[in-house]
Amino acid sequence: MSPIWKIKSDELHEITLETYTTFKREFIEKLKDVARVLWVPFEKSNQISWLMPEKMSLLQAVNAPDTWEELKAIYESDAKVKQAAELSEKLQWNMRQLGMHACGIIIAPDKLTKYSPVQYIKENEDTIVSQYDWPTLETIGLLKMDFLWLRNLSVIKNCIKIIQKKHEKENIPLPEMFSRFFEDTSFQPPLEDLFTFEKVFQVGNTTGIFQFESSGMRKFLIKLKADSINDLVAMNALYRPGPMEFIPNYIARKNGEEPISYMSAELRDILIEKYGEEETDKENVKLVEDLAPIMNLTYGIAVYQEQLMFLVQSMAGFSLAEADLLRRWVGKKKKEIIEQLKKEFTKRSKEYRWYKKETAIYVYEKMIEPAASYSFNKSHSVCYAMIAYQTAYLKAYYPVEFYASLIRSVEEDTDELSLYIYEAQNQGIVVLPPDINHSFIPFLLLPLH
Repeated sequence: MSPIWKIKSDELHEITLETYTTFKREFIEKLKDVARVLWVPFEKSNQISWLMPEKMSLLQAVNAPDTWEELKAIYESDAKVKQAAELSEKLQWNMRQLGMHACGIIIAPDKLTKYSPVQYIKENEDTIVSQYDWPTLETIGLLKMDFLWLRNLSVIKNCIKIIQKKHEKENIPLPEMFSRFFEDTSFQPPLEDLFTFEKVFQVGNTTGIFQFESSGMRKFLIKLKADSINDLVAMNALYRPGPMEFIPNYIARKNGEEPISYMSAELRDILIEKYGEEETDKENVKLVEDLAPIMNLTYGIAVYQEQLMFLVQSMAGFSLAEADLLRRWVGKKKKEIIEQLKKEFTKRSKEYRWYKKETAIYVYEKMIEPAASYSFNKSHSVCYAMIAYQTAYLKAYYPVEFYASLIRSVEEDTDELSLYIYEAQNQGIVVLPPDINHSFIPFLLLPLH
C-alpha cells in the first residue's frame, strides 16, 4: 500500500470529526452570515467557501504562503469580500444560534443526562435536546440516527386507502398491488409503465411529485422525455448545485443529439501528436472497456459517487476503501492533497492497465476532480426516485384519489392547500366543499352545537 493511503487513512477519522465538521463549518458559517448582510452575492460566498482550506478563516487563508490563487484573486478584487473577512474574523467561536436537528435522534445506553447536558428547545414544549452538537456526541460514543418523515409516504398510504374504499363501494376487486400494500405496506407499481411517464414526467405535470415539483426541474423533464426509472434517478442526482451544468449534456446524449465518448477530442489530439493514431486508438479501446460499463447508464457522465469509485478501481486497481478515500479527499479541494492523489492515480493507472500518463491526468482533472465535488450518492437518489415514481403512478391512473390525498396532507397549510386545489381544477377535477353525504371521513365537517 502506498504511504499516502496509510497516512491519510490513519488521519481520516480525526480530520472528519474535528477539522471538517467543526473548524471549517465554523469559519464558513460566520463568513456567509456577514457576507449576506453586506450583500455579497450568494454565488460568490458559496464559491469562496468551496475554496477555503481547513483550519483557516478567510483572512488567514489569503495570507498563507500556499493559498489558492483563485481564492486570493476573489478576495483582492472585491472590497465587500475583504470587509466580510475582517468582520467574520471577530465573530469566530461566538455562538451563532440555538437549533434542533430536523430528524436527528441520539441513542444512548442509559439516561442521556449521564452523558450530556440537556434542555427544552422551546417554552411550553416537552421536546428535550442535547446541548452538545452531533460531532461531540459521536466523539463521546453516542449514536446519532436520522429518522426522516416524508409527507409523500402519507399521501401514498391515504391514496391507496381511498382507492380501496371506492372499490369496496363499487364492489370491484382491488388490484393485487394495492392488496399487498395492506399486508406488508409494500407498493410496487410496474417500473417501466409508459403511461405514467407520458402523463406526468414528460409533460412536467409534477405537482405533488416528490423532488420533481420545481419549475426548473419541470423544464428539464419536458426536454428529457424521461421513459425509465434510471432517468428519474439521474435527474434527481443532477438537479443540484454543481452537477446541474451537465443536465443539458445528459438530455442531448439521451436524445441522440450528442455522441457518447470517453476520449474527448482534446485528449485525442494530445495523444495522436505524441504517440500516433494507432496507439491512440488502443488507448480509446481501453477507456471504453473500463468506463462504459460504469457510465453507459448515464450516457458517459459521472453522476454518482459510486461511479467515481468504480472508475478509479477499474482504471487503477484501487480497492473500494482506497477509492472512497480518494473521493472524499479530492472533494475537500486541498491543493497539496489533490496533487498527491493525482500522482498516485497516474502511477497506478500505468501499472494496472498501462494507461498513458496524459490519459490518466486528463481523466483525473476532467472527470475525477469535478465529480468528487458534486457527485451524489446513487442509493440515496434511487430511494427518492422510487417515491417520486410511486406518487406519479397514482397521479396518472387515479388522479381524483391522488389529489384528495394530496389536499388532505396539507389541510392545515392554507397556501399549499389553495395551490393543490387550483392544480386539481386545472386537471379537470371538480373540488367540492366537504359533504356529509359524499365525503370520506377525513373530509367531514363536524356539526356546530
